[in-house]
Amino acid sequence: MGKKRKKQDNKHVEIKVDKSDVEKKSISFLNKVESVVENKYVQYGWIALLIIIVIIISSYVRLGSLHLPVTDVWAENMVTDNYRGAIEQQVRAERPNLPESSIQRLVDEQYK
Repeated sequence: MGKKRKKQDNKHVEIKVDKSDVEKKSISFLNKVESVVENKYVQYGWIALLIIIVIIISSYVRLGSLHLPVTDVWAENMVTDNYRGAIEQQVRAERPNLPESSIQRLVDEQYK
């Protein structure tokens, strides 16, 4: 048997602890834990929970690009540049001797 002293309002109180009671309680606790772990429903529940967590995290990462407004601007600029480039090629093919400022003016007029 072990003895512990506890200080309380400047008085010493002795508490007696029986080691066999502690061991019995810890063994019964371990038996309860083992019975819960052996339960197949609990095992499948943990597996299902882990799969759901992985699905949520991967969805969050994959869908993160939907909330990037700068990509919308980039896409709009790419489409605009492609159309303007096609119009410029057409103008240069029709009028090869035109100066650059006139070509840009015609491209602007035809684009709008």
